[in-house]
Amino acid sequence: MQFYQTKKYFFTFLLIFLSPTVLAEQSDDSLKGSIENRSGFTDNKVGTGGRASVTKQLYLDDIFVSDHLRFPEFDKSLQPYYEWKRGIRDEHNLQLGTDYTSLFQNASESLSDSSSAAGGVYRLYGAWLALNKGQDNSGSLIFKIEHSHNYGTVVSPDELGIDVGYLGSTGLLYSDIELALNDFNWQQRFNAGRAELIFGRLDVNDHMDVVDYENPWTTFQNSNILENHSIAIPDTSFGFNLSNWLNKHWYLKAAVTDANGSLDEVTVFEQGAEFFSYAELGWAPSSTERELKGLHVTLWHVDERASASVLYGEGVALAGSWAFDKEWIVFGRAGQSRGGASLMRRSITVGAS
Repeated sequence: MQFYQTKKYFFTFLLIFLSPTVLAEQSDDSLKGSIENRSGFTDNKVGTGGRASVTKQLYLDDIFVSDHLRFPEFDKSLQPYYEWKRGIRDEHNLQLGTDYTSLFQNASESLSDSSSAAGGVYRLYGAWLALNKGQDNSGSLIFKIEHSHNYGTVVSPDELGIDVGYLGSTGLLYSDIELALNDFNWQQRFNAGRAELIFGRLDVNDHMDVVDYENPWTTFQNSNILENHSIAIPDTSFGFNLSNWLNKHWYLKAAVTDANGSLDEVTVFEQGAEFFSYAELGWAPSSTERELKGLHVTLWHVDERASASVLYGEGVALAGSWAFDKEWIVFGRAGQSRGGASLMRRSITVGAS
Protein backbone atom coordinates (compact mmCIF):
# COMPACT_ATOMS: atom_id res chain seq x y z
CA MET A 1 0.00 0.00 0.00
CA GLN A 2 1.18 3.53 -0.75
CA PHE A 3 -0.18 6.60 0.96
CA TYR A 4 0.11 10.01 -0.67
CA GLN A 5 -0.07 12.75 1.95
CA THR A 6 -1.22 15.51 -0.39
CA LYS A 7 -4.00 13.71 -2.22
CA LYS A 8 -5.08 11.14 0.35
CA TYR A 9 -5.88 8.28 -2.03
CA PHE A 10 -6.30 4.69 -1.00
CA PHE A 11 -6.73 1.73 -3.35
CA THR A 12 -6.93 -1.93 -2.46
CA PHE A 13 -7.35 -5.07 -4.53
CA LEU A 14 -8.22 -8.32 -2.84
CA LEU A 15 -8.34 -11.89 -4.10
CA ILE A 16 -9.25 -14.17 -1.23
CA PHE A 17 -9.89 -17.88 -1.18
CA LEU A 18 -12.33 -18.70 1.59
CA SER A 19 -14.51 -21.64 2.48
CA PRO A 20 -17.91 -21.77 0.77
CA THR A 21 -19.28 -21.65 4.32
CA VAL A 22 -18.94 -17.89 4.04
CA LEU A 23 -21.73 -17.99 1.48
CA ALA A 24 -23.71 -20.74 3.14
CA GLU A 25 -24.02 -18.67 6.30
CA GLN A 26 -26.49 -16.35 4.63
CA SER A 27 -30.22 -16.03 4.25
CA ASP A 28 -30.42 -17.04 0.58
CA ASP A 29 -33.54 -19.22 0.24
CA SER A 30 -31.70 -21.69 -2.00
CA LEU A 31 -29.40 -22.57 0.91
CA LYS A 32 -32.06 -23.11 3.56
CA GLY A 33 -32.28 -26.84 2.97
CA SER A 34 -28.69 -27.39 4.15
CA ILE A 35 -28.89 -25.13 7.21
CA GLU A 36 -30.12 -26.10 10.67
CA ASN A 37 -30.56 -23.77 13.62
CA ARG A 38 -29.10 -25.48 16.68
CA SER A 39 -30.81 -23.23 19.25
CA GLY A 40 -33.72 -22.05 17.15
CA PHE A 41 -32.29 -18.63 16.31
CA THR A 42 -33.70 -17.88 12.87
CA ASP A 43 -32.82 -15.07 10.49
CA ASN A 44 -35.36 -12.28 10.90
CA LYS A 45 -35.16 -11.38 7.17
CA VAL A 46 -35.91 -7.76 8.03
CA GLY A 47 -32.95 -5.93 9.47
CA THR A 48 -30.41 -4.51 7.05
CA GLY A 49 -27.50 -4.80 9.47
CA GLY A 50 -24.26 -6.51 8.50
CA ARG A 51 -22.51 -9.62 9.75
CA ALA A 52 -21.15 -7.83 12.81
CA SER A 53 -24.58 -6.66 14.04
CA VAL A 54 -25.92 -8.47 17.09
CA THR A 55 -29.00 -9.97 15.45
CA LYS A 56 -27.03 -11.28 12.47
CA GLN A 57 -24.21 -12.60 14.67
CA LEU A 58 -26.70 -14.55 16.80
CA TYR A 59 -28.08 -16.16 13.67
CA LEU A 60 -24.68 -16.98 12.12
CA ASP A 61 -23.34 -18.49 15.35
CA ASP A 62 -26.35 -20.78 15.58
CA ILE A 63 -26.39 -22.36 12.12
CA PHE A 64 -25.26 -25.89 11.34
CA VAL A 65 -24.38 -26.65 7.71
CA SER A 66 -24.63 -30.44 7.47
CA ASP A 67 -23.13 -30.88 3.99
CA HIS A 68 -19.79 -29.25 4.85
CA LEU A 69 -16.76 -30.77 6.56
CA ARG A 70 -17.79 -31.75 10.08
CA PHE A 71 -16.19 -33.32 13.17
CA PRO A 72 -19.07 -35.32 14.67
CA GLU A 73 -17.61 -35.82 18.15
CA PHE A 74 -16.82 -32.13 18.50
CA ASP A 75 -20.30 -31.17 17.28
CA LYS A 76 -21.82 -33.62 19.76
CA SER A 77 -19.85 -32.14 22.68
CA LEU A 78 -21.29 -28.68 21.96
CA GLN A 79 -24.90 -29.74 21.61
CA PRO A 80 -25.75 -29.38 25.36
CA TYR A 81 -24.64 -25.74 25.15
CA TYR A 82 -26.96 -25.07 22.21
CA GLU A 83 -29.82 -26.89 23.93
CA TRP A 84 -29.26 -24.71 27.01
CA LYS A 85 -29.50 -21.61 24.81
CA ARG A 86 -32.69 -22.97 23.23
CA GLY A 87 -34.20 -23.41 26.69
CA ILE A 88 -33.29 -19.85 27.70
CA ARG A 89 -34.94 -18.58 24.54
CA ASP A 90 -38.11 -20.64 24.98
CA GLU A 91 -38.55 -19.89 28.69
CA HIS A 92 -37.28 -16.32 28.99
CA ASN A 93 -37.43 -14.96 25.41
CA LEU A 94 -33.68 -14.33 25.60
CA GLN A 95 -31.21 -15.14 22.82
CA LEU A 96 -27.59 -15.22 23.97
CA GLY A 97 -24.24 -15.43 22.24
CA THR A 98 -20.66 -15.27 23.46
CA ASP A 99 -17.16 -15.61 22.01
CA TYR A 100 -13.50 -14.98 22.73
CA THR A 101 -10.96 -14.10 20.05
CA SER A 102 -7.16 -13.70 20.25
CA LEU A 103 -4.76 -12.01 17.86
CA PHE A 104 -0.96 -11.88 17.64
CA GLN A 105 0.88 -9.72 15.10
CA ASN A 106 4.59 -9.20 14.45
CA ALA A 107 6.33 -6.82 12.07
CA SER A 108 9.79 -7.43 10.59
CA GLU A 109 10.57 -3.71 10.90
CA SER A 110 9.18 -0.92 13.07
CA LEU A 111 9.51 2.84 13.44
CA SER A 112 9.60 2.44 17.22
CA ASP A 113 10.61 -0.12 19.81
CA SER A 114 7.27 -1.93 19.34
CA SER A 115 7.28 -4.53 16.57
CA SER A 116 4.69 -6.96 17.94
CA ALA A 117 1.29 -6.86 19.58
CA ALA A 118 -1.04 -9.41 21.11
CA GLY A 119 -4.51 -9.12 22.56
CA GLY A 120 -7.92 -10.63 23.00
CA VAL A 121 -11.58 -9.67 23.04
CA TYR A 122 -14.39 -11.31 24.99
CA ARG A 123 -17.95 -10.53 23.91
CA LEU A 124 -21.33 -11.25 25.47
CA TYR A 125 -24.31 -10.23 23.35
CA GLY A 126 -27.97 -10.99 23.05
CA ALA A 127 -31.54 -10.00 22.31
CA TRP A 128 -34.49 -9.97 24.69
CA LEU A 129 -37.55 -10.73 22.56
CA ALA A 130 -39.82 -8.56 24.66
CA LEU A 131 -42.66 -7.63 22.31
CA ASN A 132 -44.67 -9.72 19.82
CA LYS A 133 -42.17 -12.60 19.75
CA GLY A 134 -42.27 -14.45 16.43
CA GLN A 135 -44.53 -11.86 14.80
CA ASP A 136 -43.78 -9.39 12.03
CA ASN A 137 -43.98 -6.25 14.19
CA SER A 138 -41.79 -7.51 17.02
CA GLY A 139 -39.63 -5.50 19.41
CA SER A 140 -36.34 -6.51 21.05
CA LEU A 141 -33.83 -5.09 23.52
CA ILE A 142 -30.34 -5.57 22.04
CA PHE A 143 -27.11 -5.55 24.05
CA LYS A 144 -23.43 -6.28 23.54
CA ILE A 145 -20.71 -6.07 26.20
CA GLU A 146 -17.02 -6.37 25.32
CA HIS A 147 -13.74 -6.62 27.19
CA SER A 148 -10.65 -5.97 25.07
CA HIS A 149 -7.13 -6.28 26.46
CA ASN A 150 -3.55 -6.90 25.40
CA TYR A 151 -1.31 -9.73 26.52
CA GLY A 152 1.52 -7.73 28.05
CA THR A 153 2.82 -6.10 24.87
CA VAL A 154 3.54 -2.37 24.87
CA VAL A 155 0.84 -1.69 22.28
CA SER A 156 -2.34 -3.51 21.35
CA PRO A 157 -2.95 -4.89 17.82
CA ASP A 158 -5.30 -1.95 17.23
CA GLU A 159 -2.37 0.46 17.70
CA LEU A 160 0.47 -1.44 16.02
CA GLY A 161 -0.15 0.10 12.60
CA ILE A 162 1.17 3.49 13.73
CA ASP A 163 4.44 1.94 14.90
CA VAL A 164 5.06 0.23 11.56
CA GLY A 165 4.19 3.29 9.47
CA TYR A 166 0.74 2.16 8.40
CA LEU A 167 -2.21 4.55 8.10
CA GLY A 168 -4.90 2.57 9.86
CA SER A 169 -5.33 -0.33 12.23
CA THR A 170 -3.91 -3.79 11.48
CA GLY A 171 -6.03 -5.31 14.25
CA LEU A 172 -9.28 -3.38 14.33
CA LEU A 173 -11.17 -3.69 17.66
CA TYR A 174 -8.27 -5.55 19.36
CA SER A 175 -7.56 -2.64 21.69
CA ASP A 176 -6.80 -2.34 25.41
CA ILE A 177 -9.78 -0.24 26.51
CA GLU A 178 -11.05 -3.14 28.66
CA LEU A 179 -14.78 -3.13 29.50
CA ALA A 180 -17.10 -1.42 27.00
CA LEU A 181 -20.81 -1.30 26.23
CA ASN A 182 -21.03 -1.51 22.44
CA ASP A 183 -24.79 -1.92 21.98
CA PHE A 184 -27.77 -1.16 24.18
CA ASN A 185 -30.76 -0.28 22.06
CA TRP A 186 -34.36 -1.06 21.24
CA GLN A 187 -35.12 -2.55 17.82
CA GLN A 188 -38.73 -2.22 16.72
CA ARG A 189 -40.12 -3.66 13.50
CA PHE A 190 -43.21 -2.25 11.86
CA ASN A 191 -44.91 -1.92 8.46
CA ALA A 192 -45.70 -5.68 8.50
CA GLY A 193 -42.08 -6.44 9.34
CA ARG A 194 -40.61 -4.59 6.36
CA ALA A 195 -39.24 -1.69 8.41
CA GLU A 196 -37.06 -1.45 11.51
CA LEU A 197 -36.21 1.35 13.93
CA ILE A 198 -33.15 1.06 16.18
CA PHE A 199 -32.99 3.59 19.01
CA GLY A 200 -30.38 3.89 21.75
CA ARG A 201 -26.66 3.19 21.95
CA LEU A 202 -25.51 1.58 18.69
CA ASP A 203 -22.60 1.13 16.33
CA VAL A 204 -23.88 2.72 13.14
CA ASN A 205 -21.13 0.94 11.16
CA ASP A 206 -23.09 -2.30 11.62
CA HIS A 207 -25.84 -0.80 9.45
CA MET A 208 -24.29 1.82 7.15
CA ASP A 209 -22.48 0.94 3.89
CA VAL A 210 -22.64 -2.79 4.69
CA VAL A 211 -20.84 -5.16 2.30
CA ASP A 212 -20.91 -8.93 2.80
CA TYR A 213 -17.19 -9.58 3.27
CA GLU A 214 -16.69 -7.24 6.25
CA ASN A 215 -16.56 -8.80 9.70
CA PRO A 216 -13.52 -8.20 11.94
CA TRP A 217 -14.14 -11.49 13.77
CA THR A 218 -14.35 -13.88 10.82
CA THR A 219 -12.88 -12.23 7.71
CA PHE A 220 -10.36 -9.36 7.95
CA GLN A 221 -8.70 -7.32 10.71
CA ASN A 222 -7.30 -4.50 8.58
CA SER A 223 -9.31 -1.31 9.04
CA ASN A 224 -8.71 -0.12 5.48
CA ILE A 225 -10.32 -3.30 4.17
CA LEU A 226 -13.18 -3.43 6.67
CA GLU A 227 -14.11 0.24 6.39
CA ASN A 228 -14.38 2.88 3.71
CA HIS A 229 -12.09 5.58 5.06
CA SER A 230 -13.44 8.23 2.74
CA ILE A 231 -16.31 8.19 5.27
CA ALA A 232 -15.69 9.88 8.62
CA ILE A 233 -16.33 6.60 10.45
CA PRO A 234 -18.27 7.33 13.66
CA ASP A 235 -17.71 5.53 16.94
CA THR A 236 -20.39 3.81 19.01
CA SER A 237 -22.83 6.48 20.15
CA PHE A 238 -26.41 7.38 20.99
CA GLY A 239 -28.88 7.84 18.14
CA PHE A 240 -31.26 6.04 15.82
CA ASN A 241 -31.12 4.00 12.61
CA LEU A 242 -34.16 3.47 10.37
CA SER A 243 -34.51 0.98 7.51
CA ASN A 244 -37.45 0.14 5.27
CA TRP A 245 -37.99 -2.17 2.31
CA LEU A 246 -39.90 -0.13 -0.26
CA ASN A 247 -40.72 -3.21 -2.34
CA LYS A 248 -39.13 -6.56 -3.22
CA HIS A 249 -35.92 -4.97 -4.53
CA TRP A 250 -35.38 -1.50 -3.07
CA TYR A 251 -34.69 -0.35 0.47
CA LEU A 252 -33.90 2.90 2.28
CA LYS A 253 -31.78 3.46 5.39
CA ALA A 254 -31.03 6.58 7.39
CA ALA A 255 -29.53 7.45 10.77
CA VAL A 256 -28.61 10.32 13.06
CA THR A 257 -26.13 9.75 15.90
CA ASP A 258 -23.92 11.68 18.32
CA ALA A 259 -20.78 12.67 16.39
CA ASN A 260 -18.78 12.67 19.65
CA GLY A 261 -19.71 9.17 20.78
CA SER A 262 -17.05 6.83 22.14
CA LEU A 263 -16.87 3.07 22.60
CA ASP A 264 -15.09 3.30 25.94
CA GLU A 265 -17.33 5.99 27.46
CA VAL A 266 -21.13 6.11 27.62
CA THR A 267 -22.31 9.66 26.90
CA VAL A 268 -25.41 11.24 25.34
CA PHE A 269 -24.64 14.39 23.32
CA GLU A 270 -22.25 15.59 26.00
CA GLN A 271 -20.71 18.08 23.55
CA GLY A 272 -24.05 19.38 22.33
CA ALA A 273 -25.82 19.14 18.99
CA GLU A 274 -23.00 17.78 16.81
CA PHE A 275 -24.39 15.02 14.61
CA PHE A 276 -23.29 12.29 12.22
CA SER A 277 -25.98 11.37 9.70
CA TYR A 278 -26.35 9.25 6.59
CA ALA A 279 -28.96 8.18 4.06
CA GLU A 280 -28.68 5.09 1.88
CA LEU A 281 -30.58 3.68 -1.09
CA GLY A 282 -30.01 0.04 -1.95
CA TRP A 283 -31.12 -2.59 -4.46
CA ALA A 284 -31.10 -6.39 -4.25
CA PRO A 285 -32.83 -9.21 -6.17
CA SER A 286 -34.81 -9.86 -2.97
CA SER A 287 -34.56 -9.12 0.74
CA THR A 288 -33.24 -12.64 1.44
CA GLU A 289 -30.39 -12.16 -1.06
CA ARG A 290 -29.39 -8.68 0.06
CA GLU A 291 -26.04 -9.77 1.49
CA LEU A 292 -25.11 -12.02 -1.43
CA LYS A 293 -26.22 -9.77 -4.27
CA GLY A 294 -26.82 -6.06 -4.10
CA LEU A 295 -25.73 -2.48 -4.67
CA HIS A 296 -26.16 0.66 -2.60
CA VAL A 297 -25.22 4.32 -2.56
CA THR A 298 -24.65 6.20 0.70
CA LEU A 299 -24.65 9.94 1.41
CA TRP A 300 -23.19 11.08 4.73
CA HIS A 301 -22.48 14.26 6.68
CA VAL A 302 -20.82 15.03 10.00
CA ASP A 303 -20.89 18.37 11.81
CA GLU A 304 -17.79 20.19 12.94
CA ARG A 305 -16.72 18.89 16.35
CA ALA A 306 -15.60 21.97 18.24
CA SER A 307 -14.21 20.35 21.40
CA ALA A 308 -12.21 17.79 19.37
CA SER A 309 -11.03 20.43 16.84
CA VAL A 310 -12.28 18.31 13.92
CA LEU A 311 -13.72 20.00 10.84
CA TYR A 312 -17.00 19.06 9.21
CA GLY A 313 -17.12 16.43 6.48
CA GLU A 314 -19.47 14.98 3.89
CA GLY A 315 -19.35 12.60 0.98
CA VAL A 316 -20.80 9.82 -1.13
CA ALA A 317 -20.00 6.11 -1.18
CA LEU A 318 -20.93 3.31 -3.59
CA ALA A 319 -20.63 -0.38 -2.75
CA GLY A 320 -21.93 -3.80 -3.72
CA SER A 321 -21.33 -7.53 -3.97
CA TRP A 322 -22.48 -10.36 -6.23
CA ALA A 323 -22.35 -14.10 -5.62
CA PHE A 324 -21.96 -16.81 -8.27
CA ASP A 325 -22.77 -20.53 -7.92
CA LYS A 326 -22.92 -20.24 -4.10
CA GLU A 327 -19.10 -20.40 -4.03
CA TRP A 328 -17.71 -17.16 -5.45
CA ILE A 329 -18.45 -13.59 -4.56
CA VAL A 330 -17.03 -10.36 -6.02
CA PHE A 331 -17.27 -7.12 -4.09
CA GLY A 332 -16.22 -3.52 -4.24
CA ARG A 333 -16.66 -0.15 -2.60
CA ALA A 334 -15.60 3.39 -3.44
CA GLY A 335 -16.00 6.79 -1.86
CA GLN A 336 -15.37 10.49 -2.36
CA SER A 337 -15.44 13.09 0.41
CA ARG A 338 -14.76 16.72 1.17
CA GLY A 339 -14.07 18.60 4.36
CA GLY A 340 -11.58 17.66 7.05
CA ALA A 341 -13.33 14.91 9.00
CA SER A 342 -12.47 11.73 7.08
CA LEU A 343 -9.12 9.96 6.97
CA MET A 344 -9.04 9.88 3.15
CA ARG A 345 -10.49 11.95 0.34
CA ARG A 346 -10.95 8.98 -1.98
CA SER A 347 -10.97 5.24 -1.34
CA ILE A 348 -11.47 2.21 -3.62
CA THR A 349 -11.54 -1.44 -2.58
CA VAL A 350 -12.29 -4.36 -4.94
CA GLY A 351 -11.89 -8.08 -4.50
CA ALA A 352 -13.19 -11.61 -4.91
CA SER A 353 -13.50 -14.62 -2.66
